[in-house]
Amino acid sequence: MGWDVADSLPDPVRAPLQALLAGVEAVRGDRAVEDALLSRHRGLLPEKAAVIALGKAAEAMVRGAVRAAEKIGFEKVGDPPFSSLFVVTRHGHLSADFPAAMGQRFSQVQCHEGGHPLPDVDSLAAGAALLEWCAALPPQQPVLVLLSGGASAVVEALHDPVTLTQWRALNDWLLGSGWPIEQMNRVRAQFSRIKGGGLARALGRRPITALVISDIPSDDFMLVGSGPLSPLPAPAPETWQQLPRPFCDMPLIEAPKPSAIPLYCVADNRRAREAAAAEMNGEAVVLDTPLIGDVERVAQRLLAVPQPVIAGGEPTVRLPDQPGRGGRAQHLALRMAQAIAGTESVFIALGTDGNDGPTPHAGAWVDGKTWARAEQAGLDPAGALAQADSGRVLAALGQTIDTGPTGTNVMDLFYFSPAAR
Repeated sequence: MGWDVADSLPDPVRAPLQALLAGVEAVRGDRAVEDALLSRHRGLLPEKAAVIALGKAAEAMVRGAVRAAEKIGFEKVGDPPFSSLFVVTRHGHLSADFPAAMGQRFSQVQCHEGGHPLPDVDSLAAGAALLEWCAALPPQQPVLVLLSGGASAVVEALHDPVTLTQWRALNDWLLGSGWPIEQMNRVRAQFSRIKGGGLARALGRRPITALVISDIPSDDFMLVGSGPLSPLPAPAPETWQQLPRPFCDMPLIEAPKPSAIPLYCVADNRRAREAAAAEMNGEAVVLDTPLIGDVERVAQRLLAVPQPVIAGGEPTVRLPDQPGRGGRAQHLALRMAQAIAGTESVFIALGTDGNDGPTPHAGAWVDGKTWARAEQAGLDPAGALAQADSGRVLAALGQTIDTGPTGTNVMDLFYFSPAAR
């Protein structure tokens, strides 16, 4: 795929941004799945498998599995290498030619798109169709599950009596709570017939192979997509009591435990960070630990580093009642612009999936001139930080980054070059 970096960007921004994009390229879904099935996980791909692909990287992961099957030799003249295919991804992340192209590789194809970051009526339609599709599979049908971040929203089947309106309100509350993704996903699993092992229960005793692209800061990638193949512990009672009504009044559910299904992680943020650093040829070091928690805490940790760094993670932002435009990467970028104002420092924040929050931008770059430019243009950057409206300011300055869907989702990547001290 590859992405072009505009020549108009300042020199201190161009090379680091190209490095971050190389990191994204290294963990693209098609590449990660193909490499895994042909190398370290060779032998995992079952012949004539039915394939379920859920999340933002669904299409790319399927393409990788198809290429691997072709190279392994599963494909025979006039005989598709796979059984049926069921795909759900985010609106706008499905190529127009994908269903027809996959029709030559699968005996049957269903493709759906659902809402993200908030689930919508299409998410529920996809969830109902998925459960029906699972029930129709032959009892011994081998299944390959390709799972990536975003699956929590794009596909859903709710327990009664929760309505879509209530579910969207709860997800909106969770996204603005500042809670880590692990905590949010355990809550989501409580109300879902797909999450928390629900998909595994729907597949019954059919043999399952699962490959995962992780957007979870910890190594607990069973939580990706709120764990459709994995039983998740119920949230702590003190967490439950913080939920808005009617959810805090509903009983906690200890879901039946499906049989243990091994999950194989084929791409994560660490691999993206390492690839980005390699592109910098030693001009930046890698922060080994993901940057998580409140965006202010993440900013302070970055500001403390003494040399150029490549980092990754998922900061959280507690949103006001009426948030403006932006996402966590853009919010962190504008906060860093405030902190480095008047210096020679540079900071870049990039959402690896190509969408930072509910915006079309992947992230943004800032330098020591950004804050003053915003003030001089009357954009009120301080007010934008208070109202979670950083995207408005950065877009007006022409400092957002646009990639479109990337075919992966491994949280965010960051580059920071502090001024000489």
